[in-house]
Amino acid sequence: MSDNWIKSLGMGARGHQLRDDWGNERDGLLLRALTFAKRPGLAKGDGVVLYAAGVGLIFAVGKVTSHPYRDEADTTNWPWRVNIDLDQSREFLHDGEPLEVLNVEERDLRNVIKRRSHIRLSDAEFQAAVGALGA
Repeated sequence: MSDNWIKSLGMGARGHQLRDDWGNERDGLLLRALTFAKRPGLAKGDGVVLYAAGVGLIFAVGKVTSHPYRDEADTTNWPWRVNIDLDQSREFLHDGEPLEVLNVEERDLRNVIKRRSHIRLSDAEFQAAVGALGA
């Protein structure tokens, strides 16, 4: 059984907002992997939604293709990674969808994800992201 997650990107400890052409961030790293400060709970086969915290938009959805691993060559504060395969994405952040499209149940995700790197999504929330980004 796999889980679904939303990964918040940008506006972390360094206050760095993702660039609008996010696929070019860190030489395209976000097209193939996600980074974490600590070992994440994500696992191979999990679904993942990418969220730009600075602008409040979701912009990609896909699957985790590896178990968490530490990239010993990474000298940033984000040495933990999982590899990803994106099924749907928007080329530019400004073309993303508002986080609120995932509010299909009782919780307000904007309040839940504050100050968190990633949180688990319900199947309904994940399917809402798939639907919104597939439109």
